[in-house]
Amino acid sequence: MLKRLFLALALIFGAAIPALAQTSEPACLPQTGVFTAIQEQGFLQAAIEELLSNSRGGTIPGVDCTGNPQEGQFWYNNNSPFAGFPGLGLYDSAAFDYLGFIDRTNHIWMPQLGGGIASIASASTVDPCSVPQDAISITGNTTITSFGSSCAVGQFKFIAFTASLSIEQSASLLTPGAASITTGAGDQAIIEYTGGGVWRVVFYAPNNGAAQALSLSGGTLAFSLSGPSVLNIPSGTHTPAMLDVPDQQATGGANITAYSNGIATSTFTPDCGKGPLQTLTNNGAFNFEPPSSDSSCVILISNGSSAGSVNFTGGWKEGSNIGDSLNTTSGDEFNIVITRIAGASHYLISALQ
Repeated sequence: MLKRLFLALALIFGAAIPALAQTSEPACLPQTGVFTAIQEQGFLQAAIEELLSNSRGGTIPGVDCTGNPQEGQFWYNNNSPFAGFPGLGLYDSAAFDYLGFIDRTNHIWMPQLGGGIASIASASTVDPCSVPQDAISITGNTTITSFGSSCAVGQFKFIAFTASLSIEQSASLLTPGAASITTGAGDQAIIEYTGGGVWRVVFYAPNNGAAQALSLSGGTLAFSLSGPSVLNIPSGTHTPAMLDVPDQQATGGANITAYSNGIATSTFTPDCGKGPLQTLTNNGAFNFEPPSSDSSCVILISNGSSAGSVNFTGGWKEGSNIGDSLNTTSGDEFNIVITRIAGASHYLISALQ
């Protein structure tokens, strides 16, 4: 009986109290006047819905009693600059900064990558996570041997270099081609922290080709370019030749610039590794020694005005056929074919006059 009486009185007094209009900001409860418990619940529910939806709407929210957004407040802007892609912003005390956008059609969250560029001086250990920015400019030319271990595993940083420095390859700093990198001003890199103090340079782009390296494993080609070099590869499919693989079939060719040995002195030892075609000037007597390694080449000997006798010494395997005879006539020329196989050296002379 008493319970029913109290309920009736509450309904009477509740009906007698004038309804207090909600403020224009959902999270602002009335500061003056009298309101019922039902009205209070309505205010609280509106505030909760505002928080749950991250202030969803197409205009900048105020939310609290000041009518202004508060630092740290989220805003789900369903009228973002990108039509059809609502954006989620975070208020920084002056403006809402977008954290990313939603593709509602494909149900994809698209976070914003980067924002601002930090500057860090080069040092033996450069800590990319000593700054919050993802884009970092590294200044100076101190050699870098580590990027530290303060980043989260799987975190990427985008690096730009302002000067020449060395990034030292190691077990904790993995580089393309497993070779140290010499940077140039304007060069860029993407690095990834893999944990345990180990970083990986996943991408490196030189600004002018001054420090470019390419390494491909598993039967492919590895090479590097130093300086403003250019590697021109004709269009089409090509099979590279290997220096340490037998039985290769060559169908292409090359034009060769002869290597100049200059003027022979008292003793000349041919080095066929300098090129298959070579030149040598005879301007005085000298000894012609066998090559020190297995090889083959052709050397053009040109007699100068003071040409002298040439003595083949040091253990040549001459046999009965060594070709033509040399002379000391100024202007005369001779091709000498030199071969060394399994340590056995031989020469064959062809007079060109």
